[in-house]
Amino acid sequence: MIDDAKINNVKDLIKVITKHDVGDVVNVGLFRGQKKIQLKTRIERAPSDRMNQNG
Repeated sequence: MIDDAKINNVKDLIKVITKHDVGDVVNVGLFRGQKKIQLKTRIERAPSDRMNQNG
């Protein structure tokens, strides 16, 4: 989950992430084994975007 949106595939992930701006902090819920973990993470530019900007 990202900000309470279920992520079932890459399309879902892209859909949720593109609603945010670079620098936004989002809540990410994931399972590690049987344990549910909640993390906060900052949205950053995709690596390919950084490479294009730096030449």
